[in-house]
Amino acid sequence: ARSIADACRTSDPLETAKNIQSVICSRVRYAYMTNRSNVDNAIGALLNGTADCDGYADAFYLVGGLAGLEVRYQQGISSSYDHEANKIVTGSHMWNLLKLDGSWRVVDVCWADGEDGIRYTWFNIGKDRASRSRTWQEDLSVPLLETTDLSTRPETEYSVTNYETLEAAIKEAVEKTQSSFTIIFDGNNYGSRKDAFDVLSSLYTGEIFYYWDECTRALTMI
Repeated sequence: ARSIADACRTSDPLETAKNIQSVICSRVRYAYMTNRSNVDNAIGALLNGTADCDGYADAFYLVGGLAGLEVRYQQGISSSYDHEANKIVTGSHMWNLLKLDGSWRVVDVCWADGEDGIRYTWFNIGKDRASRSRTWQEDLSVPLLETTDLSTRPETEYSVTNYETLEAAIKEAVEKTQSSFTIIFDGNNYGSRKDAFDVLSSLYTGEIFYYWDECTRALTMI
């Protein structure tokens, strides 16, 4: 953990946190139905390379603290869309809270570790986006940054509030030849897979591969 912290530490806390998440995701695989020991802590994550959400969160907590970051745990309930069952499913979940510029943000390294690469949808987000896919006991937690700071989002992520901004975002991604990008629907009562797919279909030829998160209202082109 000290070795990883030393390698990831920079003068920018946000960049340090991003580096730590990248290293953990590169070293760890999610523990699907496993009887291995220590999957719920940093030992399983950093030494054995296998962890559940608790193990991912413990690893980020340990390495982040050693790198000089202010990090906490957060336990709660997560919601995700089961495409096969065509319904939203919920379950107990663990993630981290990271303090940057005087405010607490959500970092979920477990959900960041996708088969297609690292996803930043749940990295450095505020209460507005976090509350779409998870609930927690707020009176026992720290107050989160109310609105996600869009100035700190990756250049391959676009916030849209209506059809016009959706179309503009996808056109910009195409012009920049971004092979992978994410659209986050931040408008109230706006955002559907159909809208995004219609625009993608009008701009792309051939097969389109994407991941749609119903709860977060996020579409990732992969």
